Amino acid sequence: MTACRSCQARVFWVRTSSNRAMLVNESPDPKGNIVVDGVDRATVYRDSAAALEAGADGSKLYVSHFVTCDRPAEWRGKRGRS
Repeated sequence: MTACRSCQARVFWVRTSSNRAMLVNESPDPKGNIVVDGVDRATVYRDSAAALEAGADGSKLYVSHFVTCDRPAEWRGKRGRS
């Protein structure tokens, strides 16, 4: 686990099925749309209902930190920049 460099919230990194890095909130959220497996691989669903259905095995749901960060504009469009 780590902290967001903008808002200091507790977060962790996962890789999506398309191998992109994504920052998610540390705490599970029943309204989340992301299912994370045990090796930090994430599957993103269109909404929490679809994620719940897919994660019916008891998987925890998470939310992208970009959705909840109070300063996301600081990071928007920075991918690939040095």
